[in-house]
Amino acid sequence: MLRTLIADITLLPEPERSEVRIGIRWHTGAVDELSAGRPLVPGPAKASPSPAVELVRQLGPTTDTGQLAERLNAAALVTGHGRPFDAAAVQWIRHAYKIPAPDP
Repeated sequence: MLRTLIADITLLPEPERSEVRIGIRWHTGAVDELSAGRPLVPGPAKASPSPAVELVRQLGPTTDTGQLAERLNAAALVTGHGRPFDAAAVQWIRHAYKIPAPDP
């Protein structure tokens, strides 16, 4: 049904890369313009803080994941998302920075 009403749609980049303008030209000749936010790229947008990565590098090979999360939280460090560390967050840092875990 919209195909019968809309003639074309144009995406217009903004200088601010987090937004985009959307131009809609209707078959009647009317024109509308909307503004929308662009999603951020997950990797660079949520990078782990470097003090946390350094602590995992130092203690990672000899400390298990649960204890490492406790140490990071005790040091008042948070993840790239601003949350307290848990086992999954520590495992992600180990994976991303190729930090080994201790042998079981």
